[in-house]
Amino acid sequence: MLRITSDDLLAYAIRLNGTQLQTLYNGRPFKVDFRSETIVFTPQSTGKPRPHERKYLDRVCKAFNKTNSLKPADYRDGTYNASYTLTLIAKYLGAIAGGEVSPAGGRPLKNLPNE
Repeated sequence: MLRITSDDLLAYAIRLNGTQLQTLYNGRPFKVDFRSETIVFTPQSTGKPRPHERKYLDRVCKAFNKTNSLKPADYRDGTYNASYTLTLIAKYLGAIAGGEVSPAGGRPLKNLPNE
């Protein structure tokens, strides 16, 4: 099973600061920003920043480590921003694996920028 920590995501978010990504399943664009122990997701559709503090990252990482699921529906109890965090997890795992990571069910990730 793949394992990830909030420290992994926070360190990776620094590298992606200001980058636009798209959610895995719906392809909705959003921007990633890093602000002192917080990842801020800003959906293009609303322009409203959604801060995601370490405690929420910890919840998503803990659940991901148990299931390795990239489906936002599997995280409804932990956070409303799971689709953004899961995109970041997939992007991070792809970066360390040297390729792309696909969600369960074999659907490819939508238009994630290459590094």
